[in-house]
Amino acid sequence: MAIPLVSVVMITYNHAPFIARAIEGVLQQNTNFPFELVIGEDCSADGTRDIVLRYQQQYPDIIRVIALDQNIGLVKNMCQTENACRGKYVAYCEGDDYWHHDQKLQQQVDFLERHDEYAMIHSNAHLFVVKTGKLKPSEQKMCQALQPEELDPSNGYLEILSSKRWIWTLTVCTRKSLLDTILQNCPECHNESYCMGDIQRWLELSRMGKIMYFEEPLATRNQLVESASRSEDPRKMMKFGLAGNTLVEHYLNKYPCPEELRDQIRRDMIAENLTFAWKLFDRELAQEQYNQLKAGNERISLTNRIHYWGAQNHLFHFLTVMLSSCKSALLNFKK
Repeated sequence: MAIPLVSVVMITYNHAPFIARAIEGVLQQNTNFPFELVIGEDCSADGTRDIVLRYQQQYPDIIRVIALDQNIGLVKNMCQTENACRGKYVAYCEGDDYWHHDQKLQQQVDFLERHDEYAMIHSNAHLFVVKTGKLKPSEQKMCQALQPEELDPSNGYLEILSSKRWIWTLTVCTRKSLLDTILQNCPECHNESYCMGDIQRWLELSRMGKIMYFEEPLATRNQLVESASRSEDPRKMMKFGLAGNTLVEHYLNKYPCPEELRDQIRRDMIAENLTFAWKLFDRELAQEQYNQLKAGNERISLTNRIHYWGAQNHLFHFLTVMLSSCKSALLNFKK
């Protein structure tokens, strides 16, 4: 196998319906350099392993499969697969997503080769809703408050931290040397309690160089009914959301952040946590978050008060849930 310029990381677990398309999207890349596909197969039980091994037999000069003997989970699988990469650059495509643009790698690597000051690059993407079979072109919304042209390549860290820049893993390409430094020195990337492994990487990389964004959609994300970041079980979603907020709080303390921005980020997290508490009728969580608001000696918004009392009182909770459902139904009807 030739030494690749780019290594593509693909972690997979029970992705049998999607893995072939994910692999084909990598194989179809039209490049003037060699690349490899490193697949971390986490002991799937649905036939995924048989599929990836067949592809490895067909394309031994491109594909390497790390077939695990037991399931180790997303975080460990990601780290192990990244460490096996040999390329100067590392790109990502998880086993339930795919690249639809055959110039994705070429465009991103060309940019990084010309701009040493950039640590990573990401792009827009389509969204395919598996449940409905509907494709939503250019669906990735970059931010809450900024337009793509307003993003600051030199300010990626604070943009990610404050949710003004959103990054989908399947669109990323970064430098292996920087990634190795992060994996060696940042324990957050190995901490399974956070439930996710990508945000830590982007936050750390954004402190090591600029971040480029391509507005052209280069990949397609499959939105599954159940995945690591999505579920119809509200308690699972709350767990994921709380873990994300815990990670953000960790980074607010780890690196310097403007005080005004830090306070705003914390207020936003409290509001989100109160929403979780209201939806799940979690009195303890609601009380904890409400106490934090009161300790800040700031005006508490009507929405936060409603969510707090909705998590404390059964009747009020029932009424607010019904009103929220009616509002959502009306908005969907207007659409």
